Amino acid sequence: MKALRVNFQSASEDFVIPNEKIEDFPENYICPKINRDVLSKAEFKVKEISDFSDGLVQTFFKKLHIVTRYPPGIPKSRTNDLAADLLRIAQLNCYPLHIEQNPQSKLYIFNEPYVLATSNFVFKKKEEISMVITKDRSLRNINPKTRYGEMQIASEILACSDENIRNTGEIYNQVLFAIRFISTYVTFYKAEISKKYWEELSIGLPKKHSVVIKRWPGENKKLSGLDLANPEERIAVLNALTKIRQSLLK
Repeated sequence: MKALRVNFQSASEDFVIPNEKIEDFPENYICPKINRDVLSKAEFKVKEISDFSDGLVQTFFKKLHIVTRYPPGIPKSRTNDLAADLLRIAQLNCYPLHIEQNPQSKLYIFNEPYVLATSNFVFKKKEEISMVITKDRSLRNINPKTRYGEMQIASEILACSDENIRNTGEIYNQVLFAIRFISTYVTFYKAEISKKYWEELSIGLPKKHSVVIKRWPGENKKLSGLDLANPEERIAVLNALTKIRQSLLK
């Protein structure tokens, strides 16, 4: 990150999430009475809760229950399944947007691959990558040495941005979003990568230009994101995803 002059910066929601009109908000997934205490109970039964309007909602809360209930370190936490469900609920896998799972991207310097990154998911509009998703199924794998996964996020953002340039054959200003899932906690990121940064990077490691990746919520700790098990924070996540989708569709 130092060599590539990449830094993370705490920011408010307004600096990370696009200011878009919310359309097609998935209200069925709010369920105000379903909180962490309810989801943590072993006897939680989706079929017995009248708030759930259909089978897709029941499936999401079944997965949320599993991730919420398992203690840190249990590999069967199934965060991957929960994240995939949430992204589809927000219609991010609806044309012209589409999801690709576990693609490899490379960042080249002097025509040699400098960084190889594999995202859990990427979102594309046509063939341009607009957003990367990283998650960790076990809280034990997230620690201060990796800045709670942000070193991986930085490498994925730059590698995917470089893929866009090589696919289009054009150096241009880019905006990429990223989302980190740690158990039920969700953090949003936004990176604006200038054309001048890429022009400098094409001839070696950058000396003048840099990349700032803005983070919301601002704090970077193991459990500092928006908690899907909390109704108010679940609404905030769905709002953010819906606004990002609206922005990508422009």
